[in-house]
Amino acid sequence: MEATKLPLASIFTGHRVFDIPFYQRSYVWKKEQWERFLEDMEFVSIESKDYFLGSAILKQQNLNMGVTADHRNVIDGQQRLTTLFIIISFMQRNFVDKVITREADILRYSIRDTTDQFLRNKIQTGILWNSEIDPSQAASKDQYYIMVVAKAVKEWFDNDDNHLSPETLLHDLKLIVNEVDNGDEENVFASLNGGKVDLDGADLMRAI
Repeated sequence: MEATKLPLASIFTGHRVFDIPFYQRSYVWKKEQWERFLEDMEFVSIESKDYFLGSAILKQQNLNMGVTADHRNVIDGQQRLTTLFIIISFMQRNFVDKVITREADILRYSIRDTTDQFLRNKIQTGILWNSEIDPSQAASKDQYYIMVVAKAVKEWFDNDDNHLSPETLLHDLKLIVNEVDNGDEENVFASLNGGKVDLDGADLMRAI
């Protein structure tokens, strides 16, 4: 397994596709999880370097299947990548040059088409934040938790005078991206999530 340190700008731009495959669970980050994630980000200053927000484990899809070389299944890191996708989508709403363009196919929820369309049409476009967010109106479990986090992200940016600058978010914050070279990705997923214990970034790196 090869690990690479990548700034968020590198992860969410270009021609990469992060695919959430069929064996993944729903997006279910609850308050204690996304609140801790946002609090961790508050400690980052403009001078910060190599501040890591955890890791993701990916498997490049078989090129014989006709997919691009940058198409990767997400074995571990779905919750983290989705939350960062929400944060960047909110932050870039008023950018002239978008980090994640409206046409970009960065995060793909192959596991559930309705979630995929919600992320593209409501989050990626920024439309969800044009009016009051009411998670009780969500059409699915995924949508409910996505809306809860989207609402929390807006409140966090609105209420925190010292929130992260786009430069800090995109270039100082990094993820450790691990590429699985061989083996059955579902078995890797099962071994990481055996016993129904969720591993955080530090635990995951120790396990690796």
